Amino acid sequence: MLIPDERDEAIRDLSRARVDAVRARLKARQQLKALLLRHGRRYTGKSSWTAAHERYLAEITFKHPAQDIAYAEYRHAVGEGEARVQRLSQSLSQQVEGWRMQPVVRALMTLRGLDLIGATTVVAELGDLRRFAHPDT
Repeated sequence: MLIPDERDEAIRDLSRARVDAVRARLKARQQLKALLLRHGRRYTGKSSWTAAHERYLAEITFKHPAQDIAYAEYRHAVGEGEARVQRLSQSLSQQVEGWRMQPVVRALMTLRGLDLIGATTVVAELGDLRRFAHPDT
């Protein structure tokens, strides 16, 4: 069996940190939307988290300053979540360069729907695929 080395484990840690960041971003977005829904604010555009949606969010104000503060904090959390995901995605892309599993990542990227991040996540979690020599073993 091919045992993961230290760099394999490090890439796995970075990949998991990115997954955690994506989950945190989703939670921040849900919390912001929940605040808006509690106050009857519904976005009528086609899809959320686009430039048009961002313009809509930038125009929202509330009757009480305390609500404006809460709203600003939720928006800040969403922005920080997005920045964190972007930083980790970029770092993961950079760390894959020169990694011994990079050829496997590139091969998986030829499959429809698997980009660099997705392929790296699969490889980081599964490890060296040569350990699956035959379906019966």
